[in-house]
Parts: sequence; C-alpha cells; structure tokens
Amino acid sequence: LMNMFNPGSHGSTFGGNPLAAAVGLEALKVLEEENLTERSRVLGDKLKRDLRAMNSPLMTEVRGAGLWVGVEIDPQYCSARLVCERLMDRGKDLLLYPGGAYESIKPPEARYQLQWKTRYGFVRLAAAAGYTIVPVASVGPDEYYDHAISSEALLHSPLVRYLMKLGMIPADLRADLVPPIPTGVWGSLLPKPKTTYFAIGKPISLAQYKGQSLTARQLGTLRRKIAKAIEGEIGDLLLLREQERHRDGWLRRILSV
Repeated sequence: LMNMFNPGSHGSTFGGNPLAAAVGLEALKVLEEENLTERSRVLGDKLKRDLRAMNSPLMTEVRGAGLWVGVEIDPQYCSARLVCERLMDRGKDLLLYPGGAYESIKPPEARYQLQWKTRYGFVRLAAAAGYTIVPVASVGPDEYYDHAISSEALLHSPLVRYLMKLGMIPADLRADLVPPIPTGVWGSLLPKPKTTYFAIGKPISLAQYKGQSLTARQLGTLRRKIAKAIEGEIGDLLLLREQERHRDGWLRRILSV
C-alpha cells in the first residue's frame, strides 16, 4: 500500500486524503467505544499511587497526567546514566533528548537545528549496549512558543542568583538544564496551534560496537550519521508542510502568528 503514495500525496496522520480521514474517524470511534480517555486516567492514577506507595528513597517525585507518568530520581543515590544503563540491560526502549532543555523551547534562530553541542554520551551508551537508534523528527513543536526570557538570561537573573546563594538552587546549574520562560498565543502560556508533522527514520544499528569502548573519532562519526538522518527527516517535513500550508484554516493562522 505504501508504495502507491507519492511525495506530498499523504501528509499528517489524519489529514489530506480519504484513507487518512477514514482512519481518523475509526480512531475516534475506538476512543469513544472503549472509553480510552477514562481508562488512561484510572490506570494513570493507579500507577502513580503504586509508585508513591513504594516509598523508595531513590524517588523524590512522581508526577504525570493519565499514563504519561514521570519519576524524578534523587541524584545522590543514582545517576541518570546508571538508570539508562539498567533499563538497557533489560532491553527497554528509551526516548532521549540529547540537547536537554535547549531542545524543548528554542529561540527563532535555533529552530529545527540540533542543540547537541559536544555531547556524545547518548552515542556512547547506545554503542556499549549494542542498541539500535531510531531517528525521530518533528516539525511544528519548535514554533509552539517564543522566548519571553531565555535560559541564559534566566540563569543570570538576580532572582536565580539569590536562590543560589540561599542554596535552593545548585550553584553549578547549567543553562541547558534551565527551561526558558515561554510565550505562546498572544503572549499567553497557551501553545500556538501550529500544524505538526512527525517522521520516523530508518533504524541505525550499533550492534557491532556492543561492549566496546569507542574512540572520540568513532563517536563523532556515529553522531554525525545520526544527526544527518534526523536533519534529512526535518528537511522533508518542512517541504511537506509548505506544500500543505494552504490547508490551514483561518483561525489556526491567526492564532499561530
């Protein structure tokens, strides 16, 4: 079936053609008939209760909405790297953002650019475990928000400096761990309703490197390969969005300014 599509003939998940529209209607039908929203709420509440009931000193906070649940680990007991290694030992899938907070809300000049700087840790971890990296790209989220105050400006603000002196914030806090103050629709905290596209690239297997300690050159080569795959997907999505921009409604266009 996929061989029948030409570039530009099939866009977002539920938009642009009769097949996608039919799939979208069926997805809504399943959500209603199987009461999935309520089920997500009930199961999510149970998951959070069970996690909190563990009373583990490793967990400082459990939070989330529905089944989208996060656990904050106390760094004095366990590092994020060690958590990832243990999960990989068990063959679990991991979703990573190598750029940290820089990847979440970017200034206009950095949109659709990878904010990895000189980081190789995610490649080193994946290679040591012989994992497969699946490149994932999106177009739209980078434009949901603008910056009211950037991460750098916030980190060096008088308020944050004062909190550091009080010991309420680590004195060695890095800017990439500080989210900026965002501004969305008409200066509010509501995200701009940008049409959003996602793409999943071809898997990149690192099985041949399992158990090895890679050189800086090898890590750099692998990281460039992964970056190139993601950038290629972003380029294709940007082109597709331009081809389908005429489908955006007037309200979406006004609120996205």
